[in-house]
Amino acid sequence: MTENFPLEPLLDKVFLFASARGEVACAEKFDGCFFTVPGSSGPRWIVPRSPEWGYPVLSCWRPYRLFSRVKWFGVLTCYRRGLLAGLPGVQRLPQKMPLISVPGIGDEFVPVIYVGTPGSQQKAIVTLVDGFSCLPRAVLKIALGDGAVSSIFREAQVLKYLAEKGVGAVPELLWHDEKAECTCQSLVVGRLSGRKLRANHVDWLLRLPRTNKGITPEEFRSDLAVTSTWTDEFSPAEFLRLQRLIDTFQFDTPIPAVLVHGDFAPWNLKRQHNGEIAAFDWEDARIKGLPLHDLSHFFLIQGCLFGIKYPYEAMRGNLLVRNYLSAFGLDLALLKPLFLHYLVTRISGQAGDCSDLYRSYLMRQLKLLVAQ
Repeated sequence: MTENFPLEPLLDKVFLFASARGEVACAEKFDGCFFTVPGSSGPRWIVPRSPEWGYPVLSCWRPYRLFSRVKWFGVLTCYRRGLLAGLPGVQRLPQKMPLISVPGIGDEFVPVIYVGTPGSQQKAIVTLVDGFSCLPRAVLKIALGDGAVSSIFREAQVLKYLAEKGVGAVPELLWHDEKAECTCQSLVVGRLSGRKLRANHVDWLLRLPRTNKGITPEEFRSDLAVTSTWTDEFSPAEFLRLQRLIDTFQFDTPIPAVLVHGDFAPWNLKRQHNGEIAAFDWEDARIKGLPLHDLSHFFLIQGCLFGIKYPYEAMRGNLLVRNYLSAFGLDLALLKPLFLHYLVTRISGQAGDCSDLYRSYLMRQLKLLVAQ
């Protein structure tokens, strides 16, 4: 077992959903034997020995870096051929895992577990694979870190709101259990989205519900007021240019407000059979957000991970971004203030948690924007 990550708290929570039935139809194939596949900070996956249930889940996960993709292909090949145990770092769980019982759905599901990065927001994503058809059916989100408890329940409220508004191509909240600190939602089907922004991404964003009241100029400036305390982050000349840039943003009327996903990135999006986009992982969503927030995140989070120096230039020259603004009745001149609003609210934590790595990247982007 990987020493720097105790699996017991996670396994204890999974065992809360152990099937109460004794002999089950898939018991002849399911022996309860599981392996842990390591990540950079401990176990990343906990998968059944038989690839019959685990492979359909793991094959849908696609790293975006070329080296990681090649490495992952090797893991999948070994798993499918029954050779997973021979890979470096892979270990067998000392205890047997149970079949999972899910209220209102059934009690013969094989769990396939993805373990999030350690920290206050850490959670486990348990994909429930039907013991008979071997098809993934639903997802349990189990909070492991203190911060993850509020995140997964905030997502539950957003999923309820989306259902009320009739927004499709999102998970359905099946139930949430505050005592067990977990939620259960339907599985979004499809293949992970590509990295390039396409028309189906923009079409999906434009279908998100808008609020009756827009973001007033006062609210916009209030969100940016935090920059007045960032004197240690900038040289005196940079700080002066930042404040002058903010002062140039003048709006006579409110900006349309729209629900934002908050983590609109290729790994949280799937392309369905009809070509349309579906989105999951709504933990950073906000019902009253600004247009361009999700598109800014789409470009910037990839810029951080793939070493893109200045994504703002790519956004400014992108016809789909212009079409998106036009659909809200917004002029291209608003691209810069809306982009800056994303940077400031994300750096300051107003728009969701921000890792140290991403915050540093966003701060560099802010300085480049100010220097223009």
